Amino acid sequence: MKKLTVFFIILFVVALVSCWNESRSDLRGESSGALSRIVIPENEDAGLFLYRMPRTAKLVVDFYSDVAGSEDIARPILKYSDKYDIPLSLSFALVWMESRFNPKAVNRNAHSIDRGLFQLNSKSFSFLKVNDFYNPSVNAKYGTAHLKFSLNMGKNEVVALAIYNAGTVGVRKGTPVSTLRYISRILEYRDTLERRFESMVLNERNIVLARAEDLARADRLASTEGIRKIKDTVKIDRKGGS
Repeated sequence: MKKLTVFFIILFVVALVSCWNESRSDLRGESSGALSRIVIPENEDAGLFLYRMPRTAKLVVDFYSDVAGSEDIARPILKYSDKYDIPLSLSFALVWMESRFNPKAVNRNAHSIDRGLFQLNSKSFSFLKVNDFYNPSVNAKYGTAHLKFSLNMGKNEVVALAIYNAGTVGVRKGTPVSTLRYISRILEYRDTLERRFESMVLNERNIVLARAEDLARADRLASTEGIRKIKDTVKIDRKGGS
């Protein structure tokens, strides 16, 4: 009788562990089927995280293709934002402000010309050929690299955008009012993109981005509950066993 009791307890523990692992897999987004309960590491951009996952990448591509008006425009921005680890909403908001996603956009200054999606300056990028400026892939490559440089220099998005617009020397001399307006409009549009992304991608697809501490809390609760059930089972068995 005691051997049979032990056998059933082992079966119960195995079943409990299996259910626990399934619940964790579902929370991590590893189960097949629904895209819900995907875990995103702390401080990681939601758009980048989903873009880097094979089963959710198309959702991100489709969303930003709609934003940019073309997948051919969106793809290079996504690719190089991923490479330089730049939040997608920030990159696309910057391009919206600079060129409205027009790869042929041109702005003539007193002594230089800004061209293409990221409005690369002819003096700063003098090594590029004219046609390179209008190539979405080339322009996005150097535009995101310059944005990453600005982020590293500025240490935060506001200063980085000021550097991108006015240059490091211009920022040190005092950020002009036009640059402050430029920053404000980019950040406002970035917030708009993030709200749309949450509504049209996350909510529409029932994707929940749980943080790492949420997963750890769920694990602790599952572990505690599992141990409690095992103890209760053993107590019951001791009362009824012989």
